[in-house]
Amino acid sequence: MAEHQKRSHWHATEADGSSHEMVLRTFDRNGVAKYSSKSGSRSRVKACEVEQIGRRLTILEEDTRAMKKALFDSLEERKNLVYEINQQFQIINKSHELCNEVAALMASLEDHDETLHSPKVK
Repeated sequence: MAEHQKRSHWHATEADGSSHEMVLRTFDRNGVAKYSSKSGSRSRVKACEVEQIGRRLTILEEDTRAMKKALFDSLEERKNLVYEINQQFQIINKSHELCNEVAALMASLEDHDETLHSPKVK
C-alpha cells in the first residue's frame, strides 16, 4: 500500500485505463534540455520536494519583483537628483555671467570716468 501511495505521485490511471508518468526535464552545463522518464527509486523526485522547490521559486520571484521595484525607484530618485543638480549649476552659471557683466560694466565706467577727469592735452 505504501508503495502504491508513493507511486501515485508519479503515475495516475485514468478511468479509460490510460496512465500518466511524470517526465523530468534537466539541463546540462551548456543549457541543453534533457528529458527523462525515471522510474528508479534513486532518480524519483518526491512530490513534497517539488512543492518545496515551487514555494522557494515563488518566494524568489516575489523577492525579484521587490528588488526590481526598489531598483527602478532608486533610478527615478537618481534622475530627479541629477535634474536638481543641473538646475543648481545653471543658476550658478547665470549668477557668474551676471557678475562678469557687472564687472565689465564697472570697468567700462571707471575708464570713462578717468577720461572725463583727466587733464586735456593741447
